[in-house]
Amino acid sequence: MIVGSAPLAISTAILGGSGGTGGNGGSDASSPPAAYLGAGGGGGEGGYGVVHAGGAEIAVKAGAVVSAGRGGNGGNGGGSKPTANFQGAGNGGDGGVGMSVTSAATVHIEASAVVFGGGGGAGGSGGDGVYDLYASQGGSGGKGGTGMELASGSTLLNEGTIAGGSGGAGGLGGMNNDGSRANFGTAGASGVGVRGSNLTIVNKGTILSGGFGAAAVQFTNGRNRFEFWTNSAVGTIEANGTDDTFVLAGDTGTSTLAGGIGNAGLYRGFEHFEKIGASVWTLAGTNTDVTNWKILGGTLAVASDANLGDAAGTLALNGGTLRTTATMTTARATTLGADGGTFEVANGTLTHSGAIDGAGSLAKTGGGTLDLNAVNTYSGGTQVNAGMLSANVNGALGTGAVSVDGGATLRLYGNFDLGGRQVTNRSGYIQLFGAGTLGNAQVTNLGGFTYLLGSSTAANATIVNDGGTMSFQEGSNGGSSRVTTRSGSLTEFWGWSTGGNASLVAEAGGRVDFSGTFGPTLDHRISAGAIAGAGRFQLGRNMLTVGGDNASTTVSGTIEDGGAGGGSGGGLIKVGTGTLTLSGANTYTGATTVNAGTLAVNGSVMGAVTVNNGATLGGVGSVGNTVIASGGTLAPGNSIGTLTVHGDLTLAAGSTYRIEADPASSASDRVAVSGTATLAGAAVHVGPDGNFASTRRYTILTAGALQGRFASTASNYAFLEPTLTYGANEVTLALTRKDVTAPEPGSPVDPAPGAGTGGTGGTGGATPRPMRFADAAVTGNQRAVANALETLPDSNPVHEAVVTLPAGAPPAVFDSLSGEAHASVATGLMTLAGGARAVPVAHLNDSLSAGMLPGAPIAQLGGAVPAAAMPISAAQPLWVEVLGNWQRFHGSADAASASQQTGGFYLGGDGAVGQGWRVGGAFGYANSTLRVSERSSRAITDSFSATLYGGRAFTLGGGKLKWLFGTAYSWHDADTDRQANLGGSTVQSLTASYHASTAQVFTEAGFAMPLSAATQLEPYAGVAWSDTRTRSFAETGGSAALHSPGDSNTLTTTTLGLRTSARGRVAGTDAAVYVGAGWRHAFGDIRPATTLAFDGSQPFTVTGAPIAQNAALAELRADFAISPMATLALRYTGQFGGGNQDHTGTVGLRWRF
Repeated sequence: MIVGSAPLAISTAILGGSGGTGGNGGSDASSPPAAYLGAGGGGGEGGYGVVHAGGAEIAVKAGAVVSAGRGGNGGNGGGSKPTANFQGAGNGGDGGVGMSVTSAATVHIEASAVVFGGGGGAGGSGGDGVYDLYASQGGSGGKGGTGMELASGSTLLNEGTIAGGSGGAGGLGGMNNDGSRANFGTAGASGVGVRGSNLTIVNKGTILSGGFGAAAVQFTNGRNRFEFWTNSAVGTIEANGTDDTFVLAGDTGTSTLAGGIGNAGLYRGFEHFEKIGASVWTLAGTNTDVTNWKILGGTLAVASDANLGDAAGTLALNGGTLRTTATMTTARATTLGADGGTFEVANGTLTHSGAIDGAGSLAKTGGGTLDLNAVNTYSGGTQVNAGMLSANVNGALGTGAVSVDGGATLRLYGNFDLGGRQVTNRSGYIQLFGAGTLGNAQVTNLGGFTYLLGSSTAANATIVNDGGTMSFQEGSNGGSSRVTTRSGSLTEFWGWSTGGNASLVAEAGGRVDFSGTFGPTLDHRISAGAIAGAGRFQLGRNMLTVGGDNASTTVSGTIEDGGAGGGSGGGLIKVGTGTLTLSGANTYTGATTVNAGTLAVNGSVMGAVTVNNGATLGGVGSVGNTVIASGGTLAPGNSIGTLTVHGDLTLAAGSTYRIEADPASSASDRVAVSGTATLAGAAVHVGPDGNFASTRRYTILTAGALQGRFASTASNYAFLEPTLTYGANEVTLALTRKDVTAPEPGSPVDPAPGAGTGGTGGTGGATPRPMRFADAAVTGNQRAVANALETLPDSNPVHEAVVTLPAGAPPAVFDSLSGEAHASVATGLMTLAGGARAVPVAHLNDSLSAGMLPGAPIAQLGGAVPAAAMPISAAQPLWVEVLGNWQRFHGSADAASASQQTGGFYLGGDGAVGQGWRVGGAFGYANSTLRVSERSSRAITDSFSATLYGGRAFTLGGGKLKWLFGTAYSWHDADTDRQANLGGSTVQSLTASYHASTAQVFTEAGFAMPLSAATQLEPYAGVAWSDTRTRSFAETGGSAALHSPGDSNTLTTTTLGLRTSARGRVAGTDAAVYVGAGWRHAFGDIRPATTLAFDGSQPFTVTGAPIAQNAALAELRADFAISPMATLALRYTGQFGGGNQDHTGTVGLRWRF
């Protein structure tokens, strides 16, 4: 059947025609040997079953048959031949091809469909010998036809049966006269099942050759792929291409490949080998070829490494499983793809000595053991799901997370380092041997058993033991790890192991058992960096040293004797700088020693307690007999509380008893001793951190009996000292003012207005007297505020805060409470207001210095001169200036430095009023921010000013004598905020808003002398007086708030200076340069002061940052004519003196109409 290129579905039987039979040879032998009997004719070729042009899908439907025709038989040979075994019979014809596809196509042979090549025809029989001639040989059989011939690029899915045709039988030889028989004809070759190049064959059915010696599949060239599915069958495969892949496939089922791979096997010539699908394939044959296997799905099972081919071959797993069924060793280089790979060791041991790399993970399954003996670099992690995995060298597990599940075991040898991995043990077993380390691993033990053996260490690992057992055995140690033992979990120590510097946390229901270890030196001394939690710690007979990591922790559970290893008398040694708080009912019976840091017992400790040099015992629980050695400290309470001693207390000479109190009541720390309290020269320490009130008496110790006395009372209060009173069974403490022998520091209130120096000193004398606040002051401002504080009632919170200050603190607190920033606000206002006179005066001076401009020309003779023809002033009387100002006021012995930044503008104008006089007015606005950083203070002020001014220039000789005068008034709105520190961390944020004003009058005289037509020199002198008044205000925000009735500060300044100017043209523009220098002297209130008071105190006066008494002045200005009517001016002025600086820059414009 010959069809075109259209899709084809065959659902019936298609049979190719059989070849015809060859004719028999002649039989006339009447005249031999001249003529011989004739030869038989050859059989005809069998016809093709289907010939398709390709390019479309071809389907042979279920039950359909495609069969090529059989070759015809050869004809029988004629009579005798002149030589022996001369062939006289005809050959059989070749069988036809079952299906031939001449261009690429997809062919589907469905289940129960068949495609057969035709069988070869039989060879004809040879003729018998006649007379003395020989019988002829039989004819050769025809070749079997190919089952299917596919064009390059075709794909075949076979679910049915494809077979080549069988070769035809050779014909019988003729009979010789002597009774022997001539040779039989040669049998025909069997047909190939499938032949072609660049093919993909998916075989789910059966592909066979026509018989022995022929391939079931023959790839003739190119790149080919053969998929051998489970429960299918195929004969020999010959791969003669350049890139051929042999694939074991199947979604289900189990099959065994018994025929062998390679030149000695059934499947020859392949370069690549794959396992895909979920099926299981077993390689049963021994293969000596190098076969590189990729297991991409399902399972490939082997019993020896030879099943995988020569040992030089490689192995790749990417989603598949290699199953080993017997003990074996492989050194194959192995790659794990992104989907990972599984080693299923069903029985025995698989020893893998080759390197394993790749981005995927390694999974171990099966009941056998996988030994990894190489340093591997795979990075996807390791999962041990069944059996055992033994990592025998460091690095055998590549990188990535490690997990052990469901009874599986992971053993780590060779000084293994788990580094920073995530390690999860889910009901499995992890065993770390030798000098191995957990490194920085994150270990989660979920119902599993994790063992450290040999000299291994938990290093810096973070371990969470959740429902499992974490076991330190032999000489292992906890390193510096953190081990959290959750409810139902056990962390245990056996052999000669120790916790090292590990932090051991036992949560409620968790247990840490030290009883099974003898300690690293076999003396029952062990350690842990820290212990914490609500669980149980079992010591057995061991002495546990804790605190080496200097952390502060709390054990709210119990520390007890006993445990799985038995024993009693366990004890505790506290080291390190941290605090260990024991808040549970601890039952261990050994001693407790505190060598460093703090032990706070808020629960109970049964045994004796010793506190050594540098260590502290505190808490509100109970302890047994207690000794505080020299250098040790007893500090009962948590903030405020009582520590109970069941037994005797000894406070040795050189020890310290430190207590604190509630300032709102008479409650204080206390130790209650049921036996005898021996006070063998210890010191009592109290101080500001203890919160003692200066008006109360506190019971600090009670006992069944008292022996001895405290040697001293130590305090770091500035003004107070503790005094002790001894009763038969108690010791009480009160605070009183310290005594000093210095003269009185001055009256309670400094009456000197504005001085801020603290008043007149006392008359001296050496008689002791109670210390006053002012005794701790070192400046006048400090003494002023200290004297005011002294007048507050004792119950006032500010007074109480100050009286309980620590030594060294009062000066800074006095400064913070003084409110001196309000006086420095006055400093800023007084200097800022100077701009309201300086800027208008400068413009009036320009107007008075201006010459005359000629009037308009006229062509008139006689009569009155028109006004337009009269000369006019060259002055530009209207002006505006925008300014920026920065000031720094150097502090004094009393006041801190201050700085002020200002931005604003002035505008105004002047005009002639006759006889050479000019008068004018100006308005100004400025916003300034003043900061006193050392006092955490700030003021933001808006200022508005109005100025009236006037003057005249008198011609005198060749120059001009100028006289200028004026008055100005400024209104200020100030908002202040500051931080008042009452000592320690008690800080109040205080704010206020208030008004102020500045009134001033001023005058200046100068004599301008021309030096040339373009330059002049002008000496000048000036006087100004100002009065700055601050209105009353009251701060809000806390008990340290101040109020003021208002203040007045006056200032007079005199100025001498010299100005010079030069005019010319720059780049075609009229320009002028002005340079000036001078000296300014100030007197009056150059140390501005303000009077303040606390609520309930007498008033006091403090001074602010001073105004420089003498200052150098500098001026630089440049004018540029931007039109005949307008001038642009750039100006800088500065003042420098007494450490103060004042810098002003302005941009101005003046014009005329």
